[in-house]
Amino acid sequence: MLAETDDLAARVVLQRILPPLFSIAKRRGRITPGGIAAALDDVLAVSWVVIKTYPHARRPRKVAANLTRDVEYAAFVRPARLRRVQEVPTDLAVNGPSSAPDSIPVDLEIALVLNEAESRGVAREHIELLRMFARGLSSGAIALESNWSARTIRNRRRIAIEEVRRALADD
Repeated sequence: MLAETDDLAARVVLQRILPPLFSIAKRRGRITPGGIAAALDDVLAVSWVVIKTYPHARRPRKVAANLTRDVEYAAFVRPARLRRVQEVPTDLAVNGPSSAPDSIPVDLEIALVLNEAESRGVAREHIELLRMFARGLSSGAIALESNWSARTIRNRRRIAIEEVRRALADD
């Protein structure tokens, strides 16, 4: 597809899919902060990137419909998905490792916390999943071992952590 390398071709494609993009902006504008104008800004900003990166070799049919669908997904669905976790930077100089002589090793502390959570009724499969992460396994490695997707593992980890927090917050 020429739109990948040629800006003029990409503009032609954008002109072709503008009517459905306006419909998307109108429909999503009712539920988007800022209304239709903000939704249209989001749609148009995302559409250029989607057009330029469209995998035409993998999806050669119904290109306009697929582009429209991809634009709506990229503008409104993807940002709301769980896989978007915001990272919070920390300053190691302020929160550096504890030098207190009475501090216990991290792995022992994790084991104690998980044992306490298990004794307070946290599901066994949640505890086991958190122990796998504590051993240093990645979500991809755990997914291969359990025949689930890495995304499912990350969602289950989130649920397990929330359950442990609730159980231990009852102090």
